[in-house]
Amino acid sequence: MLIYLAASNRRYAESCAAMDRVRNAWEFQAVIRGHISMVLPSGPDVFKQKRLCLSSPDHSHSWTGEPGRDAHVVVMHFPYVPDAIMKLFPDGKGCLDIPLTPEQCRRIKFLGQQALQFWRQPKAGRLICFEHALLELSLLVIETRSLPDAQIDFNISQKRVNRA
Repeated sequence: MLIYLAASNRRYAESCAAMDRVRNAWEFQAVIRGHISMVLPSGPDVFKQKRLCLSSPDHSHSWTGEPGRDAHVVVMHFPYVPDAIMKLFPDGKGCLDIPLTPEQCRRIKFLGQQALQFWRQPKAGRLICFEHALLELSLLVIETRSLPDAQIDFNISQKRVNRA
């Protein structure tokens, strides 16, 4: 279930550069246009464009942008991710930064706009739309940053069911 959604222009330099906080969900943050930077407790990263950042719950960070300039972002928070994504975070927390092609930017922007329609006016298909966005974003991450198949337990979900 999607628990936070934003697909809009942001001025992070003016709105949240000093708001270092820990989220309680998995955060997918894509910068589609403009430049933003993750700010860690140790300080800001470099400004990046056309990137997808996936951060785990309990990862402390905030965002900043270029002063006086907008960045178009799509941000989605989920309480869970597929098991294959969790395998990319062996310590259970951290973040991944993935470059995006122009086509991937267009696709993520579309996913954000589609989800916003259901977010603003809930109707049948809402959960399917949100899960679809989660799966498509997760697949993009897996295709870009995948572990070798030998390190992924493809039957972990079934094992959990069997243990229950």
